[in-house]
This record gives sequence, C-alpha cells and structure tokens, in this order.
Amino acid sequence: MLANTGKDSEGAAQGGGHRTLLYGHAILLRHSFSSMYLTCLKTSKSLTDKLSFDVGLQEDSIGEACWWTIHPASKQRSEGEKVRIGDDLILVSVSTERYLHLSLANGNIHVDASFMQTLWNIQPTCSASNVAASSLGVM
Repeated sequence: MLANTGKDSEGAAQGGGHRTLLYGHAILLRHSFSSMYLTCLKTSKSLTDKLSFDVGLQEDSIGEACWWTIHPASKQRSEGEKVRIGDDLILVSVSTERYLHLSLANGNIHVDASFMQTLWNIQPTCSASNVAASSLGVM
C-alpha cells in the first residue's frame, strides 16, 4: 500500500513530491499494483463481529470511505507530531470511525474496519520501483 495525503496526492505520488506526514492527518491508501484505493464498504461478511465493515478497493477516491486518519500506537507520540519510519500506528476510517484491522483465520487473511485494533508499521519503499514490500501489517 502506498499512502497519499490531501487533494494534490496524485501529483505527489507520481512526481515524488515530499510532504510531512503528521499524526492526525487523513490519508488515502492506494494499492501499489492496481492503483485502486482502499475503501471502507457498507457491507459486513463477518460472522463474529456484526459491528465491523468490509474493506475493499475502488477505482476513485470520491467520498469519505477512502480516507483514513493516522493515530500513534504509542503514548510517546501525539497528534500533530511527525510520523517516522519504524513507528507503530493505528489507522481509523473517516467514514465509520473504525480501525483498519487485519486478522488470520483458517490460513486466510481478512481485512475489515472494526473496533479491534491492528498496529501498522511504517517502512520505506523505493519510489522508483514497481515492487513494494509485502508483509503483514506493513504499510
């Protein structure tokens, strides 16, 4: 996943523009291979968590459903501080106010927007490469 912020996010991602990412910012998460945006859907397939929402991909970033706010997982960081490589963070859906949650069940990976937290870790990727790191819980 690649993260973009603000209305100029398309140009920043394409042209290598640099912006300071702060805790509390809303971002778009774009799938690196399909260029589709991670979105919080209005459906729920979960049998165990009836308050969760499915997460999927959509082609455009129209509406609140594609936006996620960044929150520190540690008390050592606070809203308004810079997000740094190696930080653990929590992503919250703007539209549903649920956490972006990843789980493993029966060998299958499931991603949803839930009241259960998953800690995500910031890692660098090479912007000149078409290959991004693929690891569970890594942005």
